Amino acid sequence: MIPHDAFLVLCALIELGGKATRELLTDAVDNSVDKSRMDEFLESLLGASLIAVSLRDSYRDSYSVSLRNSQSFLKAFNNNKTINLETLKASRSAIDKMLTGAVKMSNANYRAVVNGDRARLSPIQQFAERCMSRQDLPAYWKRISRMSENEREIFCASVARMAARSR
Repeated sequence: MIPHDAFLVLCALIELGGKATRELLTDAVDNSVDKSRMDEFLESLLGASLIAVSLRDSYRDSYSVSLRNSQSFLKAFNNNKTINLETLKASRSAIDKMLTGAVKMSNANYRAVVNGDRARLSPIQQFAERCMSRQDLPAYWKRISRMSENEREIFCASVARMAARSR
């Protein structure tokens, strides 16, 4: 997976039209990104096969960066028309392709949550599955349902802290 700052660098590259020199890209990146680590971010994007790098000169700092398979990606994001269903589908498709290539999807549980097949379990549900016997579950859920929203949040936070300590 790519770091958040590397994603911001990728967004700046998209705004520059999909191709830029390192210097231009460094200037275009937001101030929240640590510009001294630009090489590290570009290497992570290169490792995720999202960009391609070509040397301009024999100097290390002088190279050009471009998006890989950028036609569909740039077409989705550089469309200056109003957003309609087709452009929305095109941008979602381009983002899905980019994320599928950048994210490791070998964990079946992770894949199920990402695909929307299964919701993430709350700490209250995890506690019930791990620590409660089947005969105590109806009473447990009855007590949980009687709690106010504020009480439920406090209980959920304390259960999450206990689970973190027990690992």
